[in-house]
Order: sequence, then C-alpha cells, then structure tokens
Amino acid sequence: MLKRVVLLVMMTGGIPLRGADVPAGGVDAGGVAVAAGSADGIGGEIAEKQRLFRGPGRHLIPEDWSEAAEKTLGERLRMKFALTYDALGLGTLGDGASGAASGDVALSLRWQLLAEQRRAPLALSWRLRNRHAYSDDAPSVVEGGRGLLWRLVDGFNDRGLEVPELYLEQQYFRKRMLLRWGQMAPDDLLDDHPLRSAKKQFLNQAFSSSPAVGFPGSGLGLMGRWHFREVADVTVSASNVQTGNLDDGARWRLESDALFQGVQGGWNFGDGQRLQLLVWRTDGLAVESLEADHGVSLTWSRVTDGGTRWFGRVAVADGGTVAATKFGAAGVSFRGRESDRWGVGISAGEDEHRSRDWQVAGESFYRWQLTPDLQVTGFAQAAAGDGVSAGRGWLLAAGVRTGLRF
Repeated sequence: MLKRVVLLVMMTGGIPLRGADVPAGGVDAGGVAVAAGSADGIGGEIAEKQRLFRGPGRHLIPEDWSEAAEKTLGERLRMKFALTYDALGLGTLGDGASGAASGDVALSLRWQLLAEQRRAPLALSWRLRNRHAYSDDAPSVVEGGRGLLWRLVDGFNDRGLEVPELYLEQQYFRKRMLLRWGQMAPDDLLDDHPLRSAKKQFLNQAFSSSPAVGFPGSGLGLMGRWHFREVADVTVSASNVQTGNLDDGARWRLESDALFQGVQGGWNFGDGQRLQLLVWRTDGLAVESLEADHGVSLTWSRVTDGGTRWFGRVAVADGGTVAATKFGAAGVSFRGRESDRWGVGISAGEDEHRSRDWQVAGESFYRWQLTPDLQVTGFAQAAAGDGVSAGRGWLLAAGVRTGLRF
C-alpha cells in the first residue's frame, strides 16, 4: 500500500496541504534563503557560493559577471544558482602503481515559485551535472582500489550527463515542517554531518557518504521533516530504488517495485552538538542484483565557535545493499590560515557476506582557498586489511582536487 501511495505522489507532483507554505531551509550569512541539506546538496552549494562571493579577496572570475547574473536571475526571476567545476587527480600504490583523473561540472538552481513573503512559499530545485573521466578509468574505479570494501572516492566517476535532482519543496506551519517531492537524493537530509562533502572535505566514502546505509543514490519519492523548535527534528523519507548506493549513479525509473524508507530523529544540544539516529530499510533491486536490506546508523557531530568540526558514527546493516555490515568512523577538521581548512579521519568496517576480516582506512587533507571562488586540496589516504590490493594487505593513495565556483 505504501508503495502505491508514494508512486501516486510522484506521478501527480505531490499532495497540496492546507495551511502555510514556506520555502525550505533558512537564511545564510548573506541573508539569502537556502534549502536545508548537506554541503554537497543544492541548498548547500548555493549557500557556499553566496558566502564566498560576499567574502573578502580578489575573485578569479570577474565579480561583474556574478553580480550581473545575480541581478538578472535573482531580482527578476527569483532564482538562486551555483555553477561549479571540480576536478580530481588520484594515484595509488599497492598492487602496482596506477592513476586516474576526472571532472564534475554541475549547475544547481533554486527557483522561488511563490515568494518568501508568502505564508507558504514554494520552490523548485534542480541540478544538472556532467561527470567525465580524463583517463581510461575514473578515480571511483581506479584499479589500485580493488579489494576495498568502500571506495577511495565518492563521486568523480564517468557517468556523463545526468539530472540527479528535480523536486518541489515547501515549508508549512511557520517553517516547522519541510516537504519535498520529486527526484532527489535522500542522503541530502538523512545521515548527514558537517564533514560529509567529497568536493570540500574528505574524499573517502567512509567520511563523504554512508557505506553502511543502502541509499538509492537518487530516486523519485517524498521527504518530510518536522522541527520541534531548534531542539529536535524528525525526518521521514520514501523513494523508489533506481540504483544502489554502491553504484553512485542517477537513473530515472518511473516504474519500480523497490522502495527505500527511512526515519531519522535528530537532537541538537549544547556547544553546537547534534545526535541523530537513522533507521532504514530497502527492497531488493533485481536489475542491480541487490537483495532487501535494513539497518541503523547513529551519528554524533559538533561545530565549535572557532570553526572546528567533529563527527563520529557507528552503523550496522543486514548487508544486501551496503559496502559494510558493521562500520565505524570519526573525523575532525580545523581552520587553517585565513580561509584554509585541514582535517584527518579514520574508519573501520567489515562485510559479513564477503569476509569476516576487518578493513581500516584513514585520510588527511589540506584545502587552500586561493581565491573566494577557487580552492585546491591536497590529500593522502591509506587502507589496510585482508583482501586489499590483491592480498598485499595495504594501499596508499594521494592526489589533488580543485574546485571552482561561480
């Protein structure tokens, strides 16, 4: 019955609710309304772009271009956007030396259909991206990474042109309730933490994604979040399963018998801390040879007044759609010189279906903010455990990531 309701909502474009409609999210440092969600989500990209372009320093892209685009789209059409390009070069050493490089260009757009001043504003969020490899293999499938339970890199594949997200978004009851429906990535609101961004923080899937949660990549569905003032919130999600989290793709399947469901409770308490518990289940997907799965993920995070960001996570799953059935990770990042940032993280896990042996992975990075719109990150990773690098037991990786925002 639940599957039929969700599919009906997806086909009709959502169920209008009585009462106040308000756009998603809050207000960033520049006074711009943005959607709630992860740093790599549509709202996060737009908020980051607004913050950087209002910050000090000489821009690589002429500021007049950005101001003209903001005036044309923002003032006349009530649109906010972020155009980004991220490139990655990665080399590994373990089972012989290998390397790969790829790029990711993405346009994130938020169109305010009903004005912010309305009791119930409505927004359309949309993302178009093109992922392409510069080498024979993309970094996400580099040969040196064979045998790892989870990937060295989240994203940075060779999927080509995709529309991973296209959804309507409203808020109700004085912004206490958020509702989304359409094509979306459930992990934009579920299982998030302040260090989870493969474009701005850690690259390894242990920190930039959820290797022990069977998210469907992106799918057609419905999400809702209720805020109990600023103390707690509850998020509910249901979407069809188009691809597995391990596939990292975005396909549009209007008909699907498989459904992902998740319920998350979050609690915000003193000194910028947050604790959240996600309970989820997903049906099997025969096309991807994935069996039904379920699990639990518990995440703690903290953001200090000085800008230090912490997170810790433990998760368990049955194992049909995930990279690890038992998993733990922790990480921290600090402010460096001016707008620079550096961090270090460590993780461990096992997949009971493939092996009883544990694997561990660690990563460190330093991100230079060369201009408000250009950042360069150097990183190093290490992984160890039985099965890594054709039985050698270890793997080293290092590389450079660049990011440009307009």
